[in-house]
Formats: sequence, C-alpha cells, structure tokens
Amino acid sequence: MKLTILSLILMTAFVVGCEDAEPDTKDFPFLITLDPTNIDETGATFRGELNKEGMSPVTSYGFIWTTHDLDPVVTHKVIIGEDVTPGTFETRIDSLLLGGISYEIRAFATYSDKTVYGNAVILYSQGSEKYPWGFATNVKLNYNNLDNTFGSTDGTNGYVISQNRTAYLYDTEKNTFSSIDPFPTTGNTGVDFASATKNGIQYFIMSTSKNLYKMDNLKWSVQSIIPCSGPHWDYLGFSCADDIYFLNTVEFYGYNPETDSWKNNTMLPQDFYPAVGGTCLNKKVYTVTKAHAVWEYSIELNSWKKIAVYPGKINDKLISFTYNDQVYFGLSYHRFMYGSSGPIDNKMWSYDPLTDKWTGYPDFPNTITSEDGFFFFFIKDKLFFGNYHGDYSIWTFNPARK
Repeated sequence: MKLTILSLILMTAFVVGCEDAEPDTKDFPFLITLDPTNIDETGATFRGELNKEGMSPVTSYGFIWTTHDLDPVVTHKVIIGEDVTPGTFETRIDSLLLGGISYEIRAFATYSDKTVYGNAVILYSQGSEKYPWGFATNVKLNYNNLDNTFGSTDGTNGYVISQNRTAYLYDTEKNTFSSIDPFPTTGNTGVDFASATKNGIQYFIMSTSKNLYKMDNLKWSVQSIIPCSGPHWDYLGFSCADDIYFLNTVEFYGYNPETDSWKNNTMLPQDFYPAVGGTCLNKKVYTVTKAHAVWEYSIELNSWKKIAVYPGKINDKLISFTYNDQVYFGLSYHRFMYGSSGPIDNKMWSYDPLTDKWTGYPDFPNTITSEDGFFFFFIKDKLFFGNYHGDYSIWTFNPARK
C-alpha cells in the first residue's frame, strides 16, 4: 500500500513537471533558431520555428546574422513576412554572406513594436552567389608592417615580394603560401615595384634599379636594361597586345620580350597628377590619375584621350584589373613612403568604355589598413588582396557576383 501511494505521488509530480516544461502563453511569441542547411558557395538556408504564439499578434519575422570576425562588427537582417503561424519557417540567403567567415544566426519576431529573438546558432559560411567579397586565409609571412610588399601573378599562382627580397608563391587551389627564391635585389623602405605578365612569364621593375627582371619557372634573371633617364617611382605595369608596359609620372615604355626591344610611347598628359591605377582592355590602356581623370591610350594611334571621371575616393594607389570587357578600379590604398596611412577605401567600381557607365559594388565589409604591407593580384576571375595585421589576412573579390 505504501508503495502504491508513493508511485502515485511520483506520477503526479512527473505529470506536473511535463506540463511546466511547455512554454506558457505570454504576450510574446516563443522562437527557436534551427541549424542552417544547404550550405555552399551560393549561400545557406536559414531555418526557424515558432514554438508557441503570444497573446499579441506578430507583425514581422525573419532572421538576423552577425559576425564578430570583421571590424566593425557587422549585422544583417532579412524580413520574411508579416504573419507567422506555429511551425517551421525558412528562407534562402544568397547575399551578404562572406565565404570563410563564421556567423551567429537568430530568428526574430516583432510584436507591439517589440522584438523577441530565438537562440543563436553558428554558421561557417562558404559565401553567397550575389555577394562578391570573401575571406581566404590568415597566414604568417616573414614581413613586418614597415616592409613594402608587392603582389603579382603568372596567371596561375600569386606571388608576394618584399623590399627585403623575401618572396612567396600563393597557390589559389590549396590556399597556401610557400617560400621561393628571393628577389635579386634588396630595396630600401620606400622601394616601389611594378610587374607585367606575358605568356606566363613575369617581368618586374623596381624604383631603385634600371634592370628589367624576369621570373620564369620560379627562377630569376635580368632580362633587359630599361632605357630610362634614371630610376623613378610610381610605376604601373600591365601587358597589352604583344608588349608589356610600364607607366609612371614622366615615362611610358613598351617592351617586346620576343624582340628584346623597347619603345618610348607618348607620355600621359597628366597635368602634374600621377597615374594611380592602370590596366589594359582590347588593345587600349586605361588609367586613373590622382585628379580622378580616366585616360584611354590607343596602342595603334600612340595617343591619349580623357574619357571619364573616377567616382570613388583616391588615397595613393588604386587596385585595377579587367574582367569581361570591363575595367575595374577601387579599394584605394595608402603607401607609407608617401607619408600617408589609414584604412583602404571600401569601394570597388567597374567601368564600361562602350557605354561610359560606372557600376558600384557592395562595400567591402571590413576595415583594414594598407600602408606598405599590402598586395593584390587577379587570378582566374578573382581578385586576391592582403594586408599586414600581425599576420596577413587574405581577402577575395569575385566580380561575377553582384
């Protein structure tokens, strides 16, 4: 009999405990954030559940996602609808997700001008198809924040070279760096580099030498002597048609590797404003000066004409490249040798020479300083750029994702 009474007491307690575990009907709804699914390079599916309705009607619901890996902290929000019934809900997020970044996701609902959130779940993002920015890796390189670093490419791999001669190869497939033979000449704190690539062979010049250096199969040599009046600063390098070109404040040289011949081309009519970025598209050179003027150079006519005005901010230099019959300029960065410092500009622009139209991309979502520990290269339809911040953070920009 005692056992029966004790059993009844325990059963009663168990039933009461189960009833208390259910959420009471409150003024606010009770939400659960579920793990995201279908995570790939195109985005992720966010999922939530309305476990119990509140006494006040829901006026909107959706998700927020936050990352603490960026400076400043970034939070995005998507509203799915205005009314929600008990059960699960989801939405596909195909934008505003950086690849290689962790996000904290929460479901939310608003009621009576108030907001209630579900629990937080973690998403390790692989990117999103409508967002061009991504994070590649953090890596330790044998540089410091005062070393002037420079990026180049042979069309397959990226390369990072420093004034202290140290050089690295960046494998875009493996996302790894490996040390290679050092650059032939040591530079000083303010040394400047430029490079151009032809048929997978890289050609380099530096501001403190008249040599044209060549890297072929990871081996360095002196290819030629630049017929300039002396070493100069601010060189830009690019290949165009049959030649490679080097442009700076006072000179514009073309070099043909097959014939080992130089040509002194018509100088940029810059009005005392130096070129800060340049690239080649369809046998024409496009460059931007510090005065925001966009100039077009015709190889066939050996002449320049001013065609547009760059709409973005200019610090000391601009990242520049071509993709799908567009020229790209942006992420203007500082150089310590010019006595300036600070974060890069977070804008990237494409320009269509046929329509004379500029198109802006979503802002780069992080704050990074540039000064001298900064490099970039464009490989396989993707821009890679890095900066020194205790180690090197390597970021990406995919112009196909808008």
